[in-house]
This record gives sequence, structure tokens and C-alpha cells, in this order.
Amino acid sequence: MNQQTERLGVLVERQLQLESGVADALDALNDEMAALLDNSGIYGPQQSDLQQLSPLMETLQHRQADSRKSRRILSRYVGAKATGGTDAADTPSEVDDRLTSIKTILATLPPAESKRLDASRRQLHDRLVAAQQRLTANQVVIFYSTEFHRRYLLGVLQCDVDEASYQADGQSFKLPTEKIIGRNC
Repeated sequence: MNQQTERLGVLVERQLQLESGVADALDALNDEMAALLDNSGIYGPQQSDLQQLSPLMETLQHRQADSRKSRRILSRYVGAKATGGTDAADTPSEVDDRLTSIKTILATLPPAESKRLDASRRQLHDRLVAAQQRLTANQVVIFYSTEFHRRYLLGVLQCDVDEASYQADGQSFKLPTEKIIGRNC
């Protein structure tokens, strides 16, 4: 095995570790959001509760930025190798989209190492997809619970004219224009 191929395998492994860090940050955020939702009761989380998620969001953003930067560097390295350059700085700043795929990069490695890294890549991909789906579900629950209760109260009190609200029995309705002044407080 030549030294360039060994180095590429190490770089791919490091990239997968960075992306695993993104999955870890997503899992931590999901766990905190789920705990927040479990403890918030029927009225949903308060704005102050949601502020507790800020450090986890910052961690996730930093890890994503590091992963993206590393992926660009890896793509430039592979691009330099493909064009016969010696360094990642020899390639133009716009990298071919095909080269950013780890699956494409794995095809250039020896079969044994490629198979091992591809198994890690697939496992990481599945983990990221599951974490993203869970994050979306948590965000929907947070939005639904806060938005429903806001509209429910506005509908019961008949305070809002511009949008549909909810009656005490949970049925949706739009406040008629003649009820602009009248309110049940």
C-alpha cells in the first residue's frame, strides 16, 4: 500500500470521526429537547426553557462547521491527487461536487480498508438520518404545543381577528368581523 493511499484512509477516518461528533451533538440536543417536552406539561415549554438549548445548538453549529471545513479540505486533497497536483492548495477553490462524496473517495482505497470505512460511513449515515428525524419531530412538537395553546387562548378569549383560532372544544374557527369589539375576558 503506498503512502498516499494510507494517508487518504486516515483522512477519511478523521472525517468520519468529525461527522460522528455532529451526530453526538444532535443526539444531545434531541435528548435535552425530549426532556424539556416531557417536563413542560400540557402547556408546552416556556421561552426561558427553550433558551436552555442555546449551548447545545452552538455546539452543534461549531461541529457542523468543522466537519464542512474538513470535508472541503479532503475534497481538495482528492482533487489535487486526481489532477496530479501535490498539495490541496494546487486545486481551485471550487471543488467538483463528485469529489465531496466519501463513497467516491472510498472507491480509490484498497478493498479491505474501503469496506471497513464504508461500513462506518453507512452506520454514521443511518445515525445522522435518525437524529435529524428525531430533531424535526421534537421541533414540530414544540411548535405545535406553543402555537396551539396561543391560538386556543386567543380563540377562547376572542382576542384575535386576523387568523383562525380554536374554540373551547378544540374546533377551529375564524372570529367574525362583527366580534372585533366584543371579548369574553
